[in-house]
Amino acid sequence: MLASLSLRIDGEWISKEDGADSPEREPVKGALSNAFKRACAVWGIGEHLYGIGEA
Repeated sequence: MLASLSLRIDGEWISKEDGADSPEREPVKGALSNAFKRACAVWGIGEHLYGIGEA
């Protein structure tokens, strides 16, 4: 699963992406969440999300 996060900086959109494998538990939701967290981490944001346990 791939996720892309775009930020508008000085009027220009810049995108960065990252991906993740599907976990065994809730594979689609888990893969989306993990990919989004990884895309945020590429920008240096959202790293605290890794410390949040599974719901």
